[in-house]
Amino acid sequence: STQVGALVLVLLGLCSAFDFDSSKVQSITSSNFAEFVPNSKHVILEIFSRGCPHCVRLAPTYEELDAHFKGPNTRNDVLILKVEGNVHRDITSKYGVRGFPTVLYIKPNSEDSNTQYRGDRTLDDLIKWIETTAGPEIVEEKLENDEGDNNLSELKEGIRCLESQVAIETFEKLTTEISKLKESNTLMAQRLEKVATMRTPYNRGRSFSFGSVLLFGIGLVFGGIMGYLFCKYKKKANRRTVVQI
Repeated sequence: STQVGALVLVLLGLCSAFDFDSSKVQSITSSNFAEFVPNSKHVILEIFSRGCPHCVRLAPTYEELDAHFKGPNTRNDVLILKVEGNVHRDITSKYGVRGFPTVLYIKPNSEDSNTQYRGDRTLDDLIKWIETTAGPEIVEEKLENDEGDNNLSELKEGIRCLESQVAIETFEKLTTEISKLKESNTLMAQRLEKVATMRTPYNRGRSFSFGSVLLFGIGLVFGGIMGYLFCKYKKKANRRTVVQI
């Protein structure tokens, strides 16, 4: 019994060795879970219990892990979270957690996790696991505000100038084509007018429209074809007459 009592005192001493209320790690609950998960960042979620000695021993290391990824000389796409699993049991059940502490990796823009940390609970090992699991950070190159604004203004101005130049060239080409069409149509109209107003023994003193001229031309062509066929037929008829004689 003495040994049991001593063990209880040791456990109580361990559990009181870390002040969870003063933790700087973002703590989530069932009510605000959706505010953090899914997230655009890689989420590392510790599910713990205050009465768990292993959780107490991990707590200072987890604080250092959080400080590491909040520092200026590290990647900015990792979010460290924690939740009391014995209090918010719906989250514990969601991820099928059976023991504390459990550290999970949740990929960006997702709330599912099938990756659990099973290595040594040291800071270096945790960092290496996160770097390996998350992969390299995707860094977007960003211009300084002033430089970016200036470049954007120059780009917009360049686009406006280009659009104006294209519009001017297109308008000039269109104007040229219209002028050509007008000239060709004018020449055609003049020629038709000359044909329609030609003075012959048959139209002396009168003028004809374009339709009349066109019909007249078709009549001439048709008459020529009929005359040709008639002559050809007449020659054949004469040959037959000669043969019969």
